[in-house]
Amino acid sequence: MTKLHAILGILILAMCTALNGWANPCRPIAEACMQAGYYKGGNNVGKGLVKNCVMPIVENKKSLPSASFSQTTLQQCRTELMQKMSENQ
Repeated sequence: MTKLHAILGILILAMCTALNGWANPCRPIAEACMQAGYYKGGNNVGKGLVKNCVMPIVENKKSLPSASFSQTTLQQCRTELMQKMSENQ
């Protein structure tokens, strides 16, 4: 196995692990954000998955050129995120 294959394997595993916890309404938004270069833990460089991408999208403050989401999906994801945030307080 080459070094490149090992790196790609780790990257794919990390992406699958990151997506595993996403509820259905937010999953397509999270996937689009990751394809655009956002990732879990990327807050320090402006690439945080939730803070810099998912939340601004569901709040209609951001859009991704390669993706569009229905208002229903955005509302359901927003509701899901708010519930999770209130549970964590």
